[in-house]
Amino acid sequence: LTRKNIPIYEVQAGTIAQNNHYQALAIRSESVINTDHKGKPFYYAQNGTTVGVMSDAYALDDTGTLVDKMNSASTSLSDVNDKDLSSLQESLSSFVQNYDPNTFYSDLSDSMNQTFHLNTAAQFEDQIQSAENAGTYHKYKSAGTGYLLFSLDGGEGLTVDNFTEDSLNDSYKVVDLRTTEEVEEGKPIYKLVTSDNWNLIMKINDATKQRIGDSKNIRIRFDDDQAETICGVNYIEKDGNTYLNLELNDSVERYAAERLVSIELILDKQNGLKIPNSAITEKDFFVIPKEYFLQGNDSDKRGL
Repeated sequence: LTRKNIPIYEVQAGTIAQNNHYQALAIRSESVINTDHKGKPFYYAQNGTTVGVMSDAYALDDTGTLVDKMNSASTSLSDVNDKDLSSLQESLSSFVQNYDPNTFYSDLSDSMNQTFHLNTAAQFEDQIQSAENAGTYHKYKSAGTGYLLFSLDGGEGLTVDNFTEDSLNDSYKVVDLRTTEEVEEGKPIYKLVTSDNWNLIMKINDATKQRIGDSKNIRIRFDDDQAETICGVNYIEKDGNTYLNLELNDSVERYAAERLVSIELILDKQNGLKIPNSAITEKDFFVIPKEYFLQGNDSDKRGL
């Protein structure tokens, strides 16, 4: 009863991993589309959606009178056709199920604005046709196939060849192009992300490079939604710094509006036994030289 109790620990087998979080610079194939006309814009395409060459993107009204009428027109849910109403209900359900406080309002607003915009345009179809015939209303198709955004952040010209260390540290300011009352000729109206292939670049130290080694691919996890993907790996040596260049061919549409993307590198993943520190004990012991062990006359085993 006076003997000291020996604690018993249950040891769990699991994953032992060292993970690294980085803010990576996103470099994509992006085309900034400029207007060839001056006018008040009306937007047909939804921000943050995929468009094709036959998709209506926007229109410019020379006088602004027709666009003002359409923007001030009150469209209620009773004016929305069954197909668009069903689409809006699906969007609402999807937004609720995948609620993210950082993007919920903007995503939902874009979806609803698109639905009401298209229904408003349908109500003014006769006036739009008359203005087109008169040459005062100009409707534009998308300049190509891609992911359309009505915003710029100033990093659209970055490539894996021309980025600098400052490119990873800049505080990019997103400018919503839809806030412009009237667009001047030759000014940006939207941008297209034209490829699923993109890059994430981050500065790393020698220790991280050694841990990655000659691996051709590594797994990463996006901090925003915890989604994981596998990327191609190569290194860029520039101005005395080492940069990890991750090559991706998926997920670009989810992060097309972000220039700096928070990710986690999943490295050194191993399986083992997770032993708590409290189970580790320290004791004094004697080390006996091997030559002190002898074989007894009546045994073939060695001992003291």
